[in-house]
Amino acid sequence: RRRCARARAMASNLLGTRHERYPSTLGIDFRKLGPEALRTYVNRYRLDAAPDAPDSELAKVVAKHFEATPVDEEAIVARFFEHLDDVDAARAGENDTGVARVHEQVAAKVSTTDENGSWILASVVRYDATSDAYAVQDEDDQKILELPASRIRRLGVADDNLDELQKGERVVAIFPETTSFYRAMVSKAPKRGPGGSPPREVVLKFEDDEDDSGRTPHRRVSLRYVLRERPQAKAPRPPPRPRPPPQPKNTEPQPATAALPTPRPPQGQAWADKASGGAPADADVAARPGGATYSDMIAHALKKLPDEHGDFKDICKVIEQDFFEQLNWKLESDLRKTPVWKSSVRKILYSNARFRHNLPAADKNIFTFSAYA
Repeated sequence: RRRCARARAMASNLLGTRHERYPSTLGIDFRKLGPEALRTYVNRYRLDAAPDAPDSELAKVVAKHFEATPVDEEAIVARFFEHLDDVDAARAGENDTGVARVHEQVAAKVSTTDENGSWILASVVRYDATSDAYAVQDEDDQKILELPASRIRRLGVADDNLDELQKGERVVAIFPETTSFYRAMVSKAPKRGPGGSPPREVVLKFEDDEDDSGRTPHRRVSLRYVLRERPQAKAPRPPPRPRPPPQPKNTEPQPATAALPTPRPPQGQAWADKASGGAPADADVAARPGGATYSDMIAHALKKLPDEHGDFKDICKVIEQDFFEQLNWKLESDLRKTPVWKSSVRKILYSNARFRHNLPAADKNIFTFSAYA
């Protein structure tokens, strides 16, 4: 009798489950899971399901339990970040030598000077322990560069203690939407996330990033792409100048006859010399004291392009054609054969409020005026 009663109860439970419908409001379809995954869920939470229940019935049991379980999203996100930190720590423990792994993203110094923008984002192709040198691939133009290890810095190294950055500290970080590192200052210290998870980003002010009104915007950057600025070697002191011979008494000093130095254009601007024939056609650009800015040149180029839309190459082509003699043709570095003016145009396209991205077309980044937004 006991066996019959138990059998009737199991049959009743099974029939009751079969008559139940799969929750229609649930966004997850557990019916797509295999029997092993469903059984693992049932056993993990000790759910009431017959040993020989088909997959469709197991999916209903799992879905019903999942729908009724309260979810603490903040705690789940915190645990997820803790898991990521454990994974990062484990990976770091696998490589105690400090050598970057193949395919690892690193910062590579492509210039022998300390000019702004001399560090770029690259990925490791190989490492030669004999010469202590790397072969890395430029993330922008995919060129392979051979560099000594002294000009490679790993990203996200725990010893840098980037989560302890303070407001006002000097750093080197990737400018948003580019692959070049530029000097910046911390404008807002990184804060921990939900549940005390480690900070993931920092707010910076980049050098030479002023807008048309002279204000420097605050920009959020992932801590992974931030480097502490290393102290630069002090330049040797110049030798003392010889003192001029004493003048005889009661003698008036001779007036200076040396010619005054030719004024130079302000940093960050292109020199607009009308004699060169490359002065902008727009009245506001032509009247600007000190010459046309790169922002003005971009606006001039967009106005000449069809529908005032164009990609980076189209814009540079017009600028090169109309402002050739005004551009800074100095190469960004010895290895990265890119003129300084092109890097400046790229940076301004992504940062200046006058311009914006249009929807991608034909796999190209199209730019236009912000007035069209």
